[in-house]
Amino acid sequence: MLKVPHVFSHAAIAMCGVLFTSAVTAADDSLGLLVQKYCVRCHGGEEVEAAIDLRSSYCQLDMLKKKDVWNRVLEQLESESMPTEGPFPTSAEYETMISQIRTSVQHVDWQKVHHPGRIGLARLTTVEYRNSIRDVFGVDLQAGTFLGKDPEGNTGFSNDRDSLTFPLFAFDNFLREAERVVDAYLGFDRVPWSQSIDTVAAWKAASDGSVGLTKDGKAVLLESRNAPYQLNLDLPYSGMYRIEVRATTIDNEPLSATSIAINGNIAARIVVDGREPKSYSIIQNLPSGANVLSFGFDPDRAPIIQQDYALRAVPDSLIRDLKQPPIKSFPMPESLRNDSEAVRAWKKLNETIRDFSLTQRVADHLLEIERVDYERHTLAGNKGPAAFNTSKAPFNLAAGKVAVFLNVPQTKLEKNIQKETGFSFENYRTSVNRYIAKLRKKYPERAPRIPGSIALTKVTIASHALGPQDIDPTPKLREANQSLSATRQLIRSLGTSAYGRDIQPNEVDRFLRLYTNTREETGSHLDGLKDALTGLLVSPPFLLRYYVPDGTAESKINAYDYAERISRFLWLSVPDGKLREAAQKGSLNDESAIRVTIDQMIESPKFDSMAEAFVEQWLDLESLAEYENSRKIKAHTVMAMRKEPVLFFADVFRNNRSLLEFIDSDFTYLNDSLALHYEISGVQGQVMRPVLLQGQRRGGLLAMSGILTKTSTPNRTSPVTRGAFIVELLLGEELPPPPPDVPELKTGNKSRTIREELELHRQAAACAGCHNRIDPFGFVLEHYDQFGAWREKDRGQPISAATTLVDGTEVDGLFQFKKYLVTQRRDDFIRNLTERLFEFALGRKATFSDEAMIRRIISRVEQDNYSARSLVYEIVTCEGFQKQADPASN
Repeated sequence: MLKVPHVFSHAAIAMCGVLFTSAVTAADDSLGLLVQKYCVRCHGGEEVEAAIDLRSSYCQLDMLKKKDVWNRVLEQLESESMPTEGPFPTSAEYETMISQIRTSVQHVDWQKVHHPGRIGLARLTTVEYRNSIRDVFGVDLQAGTFLGKDPEGNTGFSNDRDSLTFPLFAFDNFLREAERVVDAYLGFDRVPWSQSIDTVAAWKAASDGSVGLTKDGKAVLLESRNAPYQLNLDLPYSGMYRIEVRATTIDNEPLSATSIAINGNIAARIVVDGREPKSYSIIQNLPSGANVLSFGFDPDRAPIIQQDYALRAVPDSLIRDLKQPPIKSFPMPESLRNDSEAVRAWKKLNETIRDFSLTQRVADHLLEIERVDYERHTLAGNKGPAAFNTSKAPFNLAAGKVAVFLNVPQTKLEKNIQKETGFSFENYRTSVNRYIAKLRKKYPERAPRIPGSIALTKVTIASHALGPQDIDPTPKLREANQSLSATRQLIRSLGTSAYGRDIQPNEVDRFLRLYTNTREETGSHLDGLKDALTGLLVSPPFLLRYYVPDGTAESKINAYDYAERISRFLWLSVPDGKLREAAQKGSLNDESAIRVTIDQMIESPKFDSMAEAFVEQWLDLESLAEYENSRKIKAHTVMAMRKEPVLFFADVFRNNRSLLEFIDSDFTYLNDSLALHYEISGVQGQVMRPVLLQGQRRGGLLAMSGILTKTSTPNRTSPVTRGAFIVELLLGEELPPPPPDVPELKTGNKSRTIREELELHRQAAACAGCHNRIDPFGFVLEHYDQFGAWREKDRGQPISAATTLVDGTEVDGLFQFKKYLVTQRRDDFIRNLTERLFEFALGRKATFSDEAMIRRIISRVEQDNYSARSLVYEIVTCEGFQKQADPASN
C-alpha cells in the first residue's frame, strides 16, 4: 500500500511560526492513491502535461504550497474534464478526490496558517536608485545610466526582492554611477560656465558636409533622417548642463521634431513648433572634457494630427478611352540576352517605365478634363504604383541594375531611356506634381501633413542647470568649503536623507575620515567631498534593503523601517523629512495618522513614479516601445497609448475613485493625437488631460488602445492573446502553456475573418480545451483593430463581437462584457488587483500563508465600496507590511 507522508520538517514548521501539525491536517491516504492511479500517468514522469506535476506529498502543507496547481486540478475534476483517457474514476472516486482537495486547499482556517512573511535583503532597483538620488540631493542628477534594466522576478515586477541580487559586477556599476552623480552634484560648487554657439559659424569652421544651410544661409538645415548635425563640446567640469536650442521650422507644416544625442545616445526629443524662432531646452548630466552633441531630423516624433481618409480611385469610365500611342520599351543589347539576370533587370525596368508612363498619362488626362478628385488609379494589367506617387525609388532601383550591366552612370542611362522610349522621370514628376497641387488646392483637408524641415540658428550650453522641482545646492556646498564642521553637517544632512533615519555619529565619522584623508593627499576640498559622498552612496544602509530581526519568530519592524517600506512602495524612493519626522514621533503607530500620511503621498507628484512602474509591468505595456519606431502607427500616438493607463491609474487613486472603474469608467486621459485615434472630437494639444466619454466604445482598461495594441500582432488582432490577457492579468487565473504540437493559426485566406479562422483552429482537439476558455473573451474586443481603433468590418466582412462565455453567459461586445465583469467577475478582478498590488508593495510573491491577510484586505475594501485608497491603506497596515519574520526561521 502506498504510504503518503504526513510528517512536516522542523524547518517548515518554524517557517510559519506555528505548530503546523495542529493547524494543518493531512489529506486522507485515498487522495494520494487516486492521484497516483488516474493522474500521474500524464502529470508525472519526465514530461508533464500543462506544466502540472502531481508527483508530490499529499499532506496539506505541501498542497497549500502548490495551491494554484491544486485549484486547477479541482476545476478539471469538478467538470470531469480530466482524465481525458481511460481508465476513468468512478463517481465515488471523483467525489473523494474533490472532497479531499477542497478540504486541503480551500476549506482551511487561514488564520491558523498565517504569518507575516519576510522581505529579504535586496539592492535598489534602477528606478529606486534614480529617485533616491534625486531626493537625497534635492536635484535630479539623472542617476542610473550604468545600471541597466532590472530583471522581473516571480511577481512579474522589477522590485521583486528575490531577483535583486548583488554580484560583484553590480557593485562596480553602482560605484561607477555613484562617482558620476557625485561629480555632477559637486559641479554646483564650481564657477558657472556657459557657451553660445552660432551654428552657421560652427558649420563653416567644421566644413560639415553631412548637412547644409538654409537658402538664406542664416541657419543649419535639418531635413534628412540620416544626416545629423554635430557639435563638439569641451566642458570644463562634470555637472548638470542646460542645452538650449534656438530653432524654427521651414517648408511643409510649421511642426517638426529633432532628436538630441549626447555622445551617441539619444538624450531627448524636442517638438519644434512654429515659423518664428523659439528656444527649446533640456537638462543633461554631462562629463567633463570632450562631448559630441548631435541634432537629428526626427519627423516621426512630430505630433502631426491628421484624419485618415479612404483613398478614392479614378473611375474606369474616365480613363477607358485614353487614346495614346503605345509605350515603347528600352531595348536590350543582343550580347546580354542569354544572361538571365540581365533579362530580369530589363524586364523590371520596362515594367516600371510602363507603369510610370501610364500614371503620367492619367494625370495629364484628368488635368485636361479638370477632374482632379482622386488619389489612386487602376489600369488593366498595371502592376505598378496605384497612387499618384512622385517617389523615384522604384525607378532608381530598376534603372540602377540596368546601369550596372551597361557599365554607364545612371544619369547617362536616363538620357538614353528618354531618347529610346520618350520617358523622362522629371517630366513624369512635373505632371504628377501639377495634378497633386490642384487636388490639394481643391481638397486641402485631404493633403497629407508633412513635418517641416528644421533650421538651427544657435545652441547655448550652460552649467548649474536646475529643473522646476530641484533645490539649488550651491549655498550648502559653498558653506561646506568654509570649515570641517560645515562639511560634517553636509555629510550628516545627506546621510540622514539617504538612510531614512538619523545617521549615527560613528557613521558620519567614517565618511568624514574619507574626506580628510583624500583632502590631505590631494589638497582638494572637492576631491575629499567626492570620496565621502561616493562612499555614502555605495554604503549598505543606502544601497541595500534589509531588516535586522530581534530574535523572535516574527517581530514588528521599527518605525524608520516602516516609513522606508511605505516610501519604497508609494514613491520608489527614500522617505522625505515629513515621513522621517512621523517615524521619530511615533505617529505611524496611529492609524488615522497613517491615513493622512498616505493621502499626502498619493497626492504628491512622486506617486507618478509608482503608477508608471506598477501599471507598465502589471499590464506589460513596456512591449509597446517597439511600435515607436514603426511606420504602421505614428510614434507620438504610441507614446500617448503608453501614458493613458498610467495617468488613469494615478487619477483613480488620487481622486479615491472606485477600483471598479478599471473595468468601466466614464473618463480617460487623451491628447489630440489619441483622441483622433478614438474618433473623439474637441480635444486639442499635445498634453494628456482627463476627458469625459460619451457612448459605449471606450471606458476602462480594456478599451485603451495601448492594451489592445499590446495584445495584437502588428498586422492583425489576436483574440487568443486578448483573451489570455483578460484571464491572466485582469482576472488572475493561471493558464497552462500551449502544447508543443499546436498548429499555427492560418491567416492567409483573405475572405475569412480572424474570428472565422479561429473557429476552424479550435476544432482541433489539442486546441479546443484552452481556446474555449479564452477565445470568447477575445471575441468581445473584435470591434477594435490591432491598434485599438474602432472598426465595423474585418477583411470586408461585418464584425461579430457576440459570443458565449465559458460559464454560458451570452454577451455582445465590450459594453456588455464590462457589465458581466462588474456583476459576475468582480470578486476575481478585485482579488487579482489586490494580490498584484500586495506583491508590488512587499516585493515578494504572495503565498498561502498570506491568504488570511489578503482576504481581510479584500473584505475591508469591499466594505469601503471598493475605494482605491482603502486598498493602499489596508496593504500598508497589514501584518505582512508591518512585521518581519526572523530569517533564521526560514
